[in-house]
Amino acid sequence: LQKSDDDDDEGEEYLHRRIDIRLIPKDQYYCGVLYFTGSDIFNKNMRTHALEKGFTLNEYTIRPLGVTGVAGEPLLVDSERDIFD
Repeated sequence: LQKSDDDDDEGEEYLHRRIDIRLIPKDQYYCGVLYFTGSDIFNKNMRTHALEKGFTLNEYTIRPLGVTGVAGEPLLVDSERDIFD
């Protein structure tokens, strides 16, 4: 990326980065870490796998699905491993 013609240092390149800062409640931390650090394909596969096992998973919680398909109370998650188990 180059600076515009209006700038004094012609041809000097700058890299631009985007940083997202998220504040996540402690009880949602590990679901958030998993979601925000995983690729979109990984997240889709994890959500599909969770549904196959009778759970719903998002960036906030993992919840068991009832017989009617309604999500129950969030499970306690103390680590990323808890989500995979």
